[in-house]
Formats: sequence, structure tokens, C-alpha cells
Amino acid sequence: TAQTDFVAVRCPNHPVALELLRAANVPLAAPSANRFGHISPTRAEHVLEDLGHWRGLQILDGGACGVGIESTVAKLDIENRRVLVLRKGGATLEMLEAALEEGFAHGAFGAERVVVEFYSRWAAGTSNAAEAESF
Repeated sequence: TAQTDFVAVRCPNHPVALELLRAANVPLAAPSANRFGHISPTRAEHVLEDLGHWRGLQILDGGACGVGIESTVAKLDIENRRVLVLRKGGATLEMLEAALEEGFAHGAFGAERVVVEFYSRWAAGTSNAAEAESF
């Protein structure tokens, strides 16, 4: 939660991770596979290098990551009918818009569309914390 009122939910897109979730048949909570401030790992060896000092560490090795950048972090802001992207990552604007369109088609957002906006921490001098920014 990073001392906020928000909860982050990860949505893996890897067959091994998805099979683990299906087999568990319960929600799983897990931290990132690296320490805060360290580069995100893309291989099991990277996880071992960063976290190997933890006794009892077990690593599920599904091979190298398909995307070697940070996760996209987004806030679903229903009140303002938007998804606010707080950190760009592997999910592209097109992927986010497609997911929103699918949700809209299934009635997830009522009668109004939801838009994607990108948070700009460099928006000094503006009264709006979220400014649309090109992807």
C-alpha cells in the first residue's frame, strides 16, 4: 500500500504464474521479486542474487520474463471515469484501452466510457495532478 489508501493487484501473464494461481484456487499475496530500489529481475538467477540471503527462499523458475521493464502501475479512478497510470511499464496504452473497452462491453462501467491518463510528476505549476501525456 506504500502508506496510501490503495491496494495493488498484480495480473500476471505467464503460463507458470497463471497455473500456480489456478492450482492455489485462492488469492495469493506476494511481494516483488526484488528489494525496494533494486532493478527488477528478468530471470530466476537475478532473484537469487538479490534475495538469496533469505532463509527458506523458494523460486518458481518459469524462464526469462517476456518484458524486461517495471510493471505498469495504474489507479482505477471510477469517480472521475479514468484510469490514472502512475508508472509506465509493460502495459501499453493500447492494451489498457482494450481492457477498458472489454470491461465497458460487459457493463463494468455503466453507460460512460473510462479514459486512460498518465500522471506527470513533472507537471509543476499546474493545479491538476494528472495531465494527459502521450505514451
